[in-house]
Amino acid sequence: MSVTVTLGDAVPEWDRDAIPLDGMRVLEARQNTSCTDKAVTQSSPTRAIVVRTEAKGGGEPCATGRQVLSGVIARIRTAPPQIQAGSSVVAGTDPCTLIDKATVTSIVGPQPRLDSESLYDCAWRQNGITLEVYAKIGLDPAVPGFDTPPTPVDLGGVSAYRSDTSTAYPSCTVQWADRPLSQQRGEIVTVYVANGQKIAGFDTCGQAVAAGKIVAAKLPKS
Repeated sequence: MSVTVTLGDAVPEWDRDAIPLDGMRVLEARQNTSCTDKAVTQSSPTRAIVVRTEAKGGGEPCATGRQVLSGVIARIRTAPPQIQAGSSVVAGTDPCTLIDKATVTSIVGPQPRLDSESLYDCAWRQNGITLEVYAKIGLDPAVPGFDTPPTPVDLGGVSAYRSDTSTAYPSCTVQWADRPLSQQRGEIVTVYVANGQKIAGFDTCGQAVAAGKIVAAKLPKS
């Protein structure tokens, strides 16, 4: 039995039938030996406490998931754990405020659709162009992956790495560790720009680096 708890996930199934649990609206979905329970915490944008349970060795995953979710809800209501000061740079920061409207307009367009998949993610999309800023625990961006080896870039005193992540569509990712890494892992900030329409002359990496400089300047220094 394995259980994963995530805070702040988006809830695309907002209109789906739900079950009540501890005074909250919970969306539950079972697939064979796994179960996902989402306790909806807000509607605009949608957010949820998510418990994913896998019972490969037998047992009832949804019953276990609801039990864990009930405990998480009680903990958040009565004694919510706090992130220790200095352990995170992006905690408490709304990623949608890290890039100014003028820059978003210059890259994406004047009326972008705002999208967000988690507490630490924000994306602007219009006519196939995407600008996204997010942060999560990940590997050192200097380490080569499956794409082209990353290229070091200077974001105004912040050392970052640029990767051309083009597959079917031109795209570029700029990443940096905003705190010292431990065993090549840590809090990684990412700025991503994609050209879904393959617009001629649109420099995805140039735009990603320009946006990255703005984000790096706005984030608190660790």
